[in-house]
Amino acid sequence: MGSGRAKTFFFYFSGRQGRASFKNQGPGPPMGPGPYGLFRAGPSRAFLDGQGRAHYIYMSYYFGHKEWLAEVQFLGVVNHPNLVKLLGYCSVDGERGIQRLLVYEYMPNRSLEDHLFSRALNPLPWITRLQIMLVAAQGLAYLHEGWKSSYIYWWTLSLQQLSIILMYFVIYQDFKSSNVLLDEDFKPKLSDFRLAREGPKGDRTHVSTAVVGTYGYAALEYVETGHLSIHSDLWSFGVVLYEILTGRRVLERHRPIAE
Repeated sequence: MGSGRAKTFFFYFSGRQGRASFKNQGPGPPMGPGPYGLFRAGPSRAFLDGQGRAHYIYMSYYFGHKEWLAEVQFLGVVNHPNLVKLLGYCSVDGERGIQRLLVYEYMPNRSLEDHLFSRALNPLPWITRLQIMLVAAQGLAYLHEGWKSSYIYWWTLSLQQLSIILMYFVIYQDFKSSNVLLDEDFKPKLSDFRLAREGPKGDRTHVSTAVVGTYGYAALEYVETGHLSIHSDLWSFGVVLYEILTGRRVLERHRPIAE
C-alpha cells in the first residue's frame, strides 16, 4: 500500500466509439441491470492489447449524471491494485437524451456475492475466502490511510485544466460483497465509488451527511445519527466477514423470527 501522486489511465471517447465498443463485444454475459444502469462484459475490438487482441472489458451505461460523474471523478485520481481500474468514459447527447458510458477492466470471476450465494457456482475454499478479505482490507486501508497528507493530480472531465488538491482520506460508504469484484486469480478489487466521499478534517471525527448506502451493510450509528466515519466502513467490512463465515446473507426474507 502506498500513497503519492496518482496517475490517470482512462480516456474520453466519442459517442460513436462508445456505441461501437458496446456493439462489437464478442461472446460474454448478456446486458443486465447494474447498480445504476445497464452493464455487459466481454471482449471488444475497440480495446486492443499490444498484440492486437481484443481486451475483455466491463461496460456500464449510466442512467444518472450524478452517479456517473462521481465514478469518473473518483477513479480518475486513484491508482491502486485493489481498486477496479477505469479505462474510459463517454457522454453524448442523442435523441434519447444524454447517454453515459463507463469502461472498466474485466473481472472474469464476477463478484464475491456471486460466489457466496449463487448455486450455479462452486463454494469458495476457506483459504480463498480468507485471502479475499485480507486483500480487500488492503484496498479499504488505502482509502482510509493511503491518501493522507499526499498531493495528487486532479483532471477535470474536459481534461483541459490541471490543478493540485490535497486529499486526506476517503470513506468508501458502500463496502458490500457485490462491490468486491474478482479477477482471474480471485484477487479482489473494490468497485462502485459513487458514494465515496472525503473524510473529516482536522480534529473532527466524522462528517454529517444524509444517510445513503445499502440497508444491512450500513453502520447502525450512521443510520441513526447521520455521522459518517471510518468506523462506518469497518462495520460494513464486518458484515461481509459475517457473510463469508456463515454463507448467509445479512438480510434474509425467510430467516426464522427467533434469529
